[in-house]
Amino acid sequence: MNQIGITEDHKKVMDGVFEMYDTKGLPLPILFMIMKDKNMIPSPIHFYEDALKAGWNLKTIFNRLEEAYCDTYNEKFWKEVKLRLYYYINQND
Repeated sequence: MNQIGITEDHKKVMDGVFEMYDTKGLPLPILFMIMKDKNMIPSPIHFYEDALKAGWNLKTIFNRLEEAYCDTYNEKFWKEVKLRLYYYINQND
C-alpha cells in the first residue's frame, strides 16, 4: 500500500487496498480495522478503479465497500463515502 494523501484530521489516505484484498486474501473489514488502528484510511476511489480493472461490477464494488466501511466506521461515514464515490463516478463517465 502507498500513501497518496492526508485527511484534514491527519489520517493517511492509502491506495493498494484492493490488491491486499484481492491477491493477499485479507478480508476488507479486517484490513480496514488494521488501517484505522494505524491512523490510515483507504481510498475508495482507488479501490473502485482497481476493482473495475479486475472486472468487478459496480454493485459488487459497493457491496464490499459498504460492509467494510460500516463494520469499521459506521453507516453515516459510509453514506458520505458513497456520495463522494458516486460523484467521482459521474464526473468521470
